[in-house]
Amino acid sequence: MQGRRFAGETSALRGVYAALRAATLEDATTERLFRVCCEALRAEGLPIERAYLAFRVLHPLFQAKSFVWEGSGRLVEDRHVTSAADPASPFRSSPQYHLLSQREPSLRRRLRGPEASLDFPVLGELAAEGMSDYRAFVARFGRGADEGLVGSWTLAAPESFSEADLALLEEAENQLAVLMKAAIKEEIARALVDTYLGGDAGRRVLAGGIRRGDADEIEAVIWYADLRDSSRHAERLGPAGYLALLDRYFEAVAAAIAEAGGQILLLIGDAVLAIFPIEPADAPALRSAREAAACRAALAAAAEARDRLAAGNAERPGEPPLACGLSLHVGRFLFGNIGVPERLQFTAVGPAVNLAARLEDLCKRLEEPLLASAAFAGALPEVSWRGLGGHALRGLEGLQQVYAPPIRAPRF
Repeated sequence: MQGRRFAGETSALRGVYAALRAATLEDATTERLFRVCCEALRAEGLPIERAYLAFRVLHPLFQAKSFVWEGSGRLVEDRHVTSAADPASPFRSSPQYHLLSQREPSLRRRLRGPEASLDFPVLGELAAEGMSDYRAFVARFGRGADEGLVGSWTLAAPESFSEADLALLEEAENQLAVLMKAAIKEEIARALVDTYLGGDAGRRVLAGGIRRGDADEIEAVIWYADLRDSSRHAERLGPAGYLALLDRYFEAVAAAIAEAGGQILLLIGDAVLAIFPIEPADAPALRSAREAAACRAALAAAAEARDRLAAGNAERPGEPPLACGLSLHVGRFLFGNIGVPERLQFTAVGPAVNLAARLEDLCKRLEEPLLASAAFAGALPEVSWRGLGGHALRGLEGLQQVYAPPIRAPRF
């Protein structure tokens, strides 16, 4: 780009800093901060054509996140970056891995002309795409720490980095690292509370609901499932085998809940307590419609959980099949913190939760895979429920009317 603005001038650096600070004050995500940095660099006259950024995260599903930004404004996120500890990982042949292993902060490679050096596979790929100049960098979060950012900046032909450009990029990398560190920590915190508390509970805790007694009365479908023959499985399989079995069981059941819009509150041993919240409504007709929608979602999740368990059993012929009892109830209960000031648990408590748990116990006696309360069955009158009569449930007064699905299905 002939005649482009001198990128190393102080005003350019101030422009990049200002854009990043404004995004940070708006609680920008890591993706947003990276995008803002790339766009600000181009706005200040540095024609970045491609940029890459990656960093480690603490998450149960993936080890790192990476972003690739293109000059057109397109940004691609990858949450399945392979670990550098894996000998087959492509990252081990990257300029960034070289910098980390050699404890160097940056490197520059010309991609075209007599000074070209394509000593890493990615550089040959970039040269083939018409790129001309490349800078890789590492910005560590603390001396000697593994945490930090790795990334790169690339120009398209016929551009090349000037010394002022490289100085600007170094300053921008440092500023980006400072702001990204805080954003990454926040995303880790959100991932942890979502993982251990569930989405809604996690948001409430991060919003400040951390004192004992912080609770709201909500209405929701209560979904309670318990693994059958768990003691026999534990004795037969041993600790390691039993944990693997529990993982398969929870994957089948918990995935069905999440995909139907439910929230898992607790994994209690081999039991699952989940809810399908019902959004409040003043109009009775709207409230009934929302209640029915939540009940349908919970019933669909129950059917999906059964199908997933059946499919898993079919893949393991000769092994004792996994089965569970499941109860469904709808009602109001307290949703919030209980415990002692030093150790709290964010969960659901109240008679409605107790009823759901007792209904699940009744599944064993009645040899039914799924039981519903009168409140739940009444919310879905289109279902031809089988009435199983009134039953006394421990801790609850009177007889509770119990219902089962219209066709008796095999045990979960």
